[in-house]
Amino acid sequence: GMEPVGWLGNQGHGWIDEGVAHWFEYFVVDQRCANFCYEEVAVQPGENYAGGHWRVALRGRAESGELLRFSDVFAKNSDELDLVEHAHAFGWIDFLIRHHPDGGERFAALLRRIKGGEATRQALREEFGFGPLQFDDRFGAWVKEHYPLRR
Repeated sequence: GMEPVGWLGNQGHGWIDEGVAHWFEYFVVDQRCANFCYEEVAVQPGENYAGGHWRVALRGRAESGELLRFSDVFAKNSDELDLVEHAHAFGWIDFLIRHHPDGGERFAALLRRIKGGEATRQALREEFGFGPLQFDDRFGAWVKEHYPLRR
């Protein structure tokens, strides 16, 4: 089993900490992302990004060339992520787990490597065969293929 990843969120891996939480919520709970685990930022009801329909929002950003760059976000702590970055973190986790036949196992191995102190760049290359600079093109293409244009 996978040990909790919560402690990674304050060590420059907020995208993993929050992205995993949103991913499990989306696929296990209600297919929408409406829950936030901000440590210090209070999110008022109604301030959610895209009404929780993050796949549609990410697809729109992919179509207009406005997806955030992975390399700009992956070193932030959980409490540094804004709503748009939370949506991307969800998408990045979704992409890593679902784009590859054994993505779940590879992602678990990625987490073990990062928890063990390995650099994200190196861990990504070892488990998925690409680093942060190749991440964006692959993610954008995957979003266009798998995410809906509208609800």
